Amino acid sequence: MPVSLGKSMSMVGAFTDAKDANLEIQKICDQVKAQIEKKTHWKYEEFRPVEYKEQNVAGVNYFIKVYIGGDSYLHLKVFSCGQAERRPDSIFLKSPLPCTDWLQSHSI
Repeated sequence: MPVSLGKSMSMVGAFTDAKDANLEIQKICDQVKAQIEKKTHWKYEEFRPVEYKEQNVAGVNYFIKVYIGGDSYLHLKVFSCGQAERRPDSIFLKSPLPCTDWLQSHSI
């Protein structure tokens, strides 16, 4: 018989549905902004998370759509080792290209 995990829990390795960014996600983006600017060789006046998904692994992968002005977004994958305070341990820039509706159009 299948077991329901409820709305707040997900299976390990599964992605959550896209959610609106919140203060926790903004803090993560604030922590990684300088590293992203260094990696992309660009200073971002706007750097605001819009939506995100989570993947529970041996920690948490955050897939974050970040608004950077105009019609442009960055797509970040940020790993947190799962400690009580969510701090990024590694960052992967998924796409430096402008894009809309990324979280809906990509199965990540």
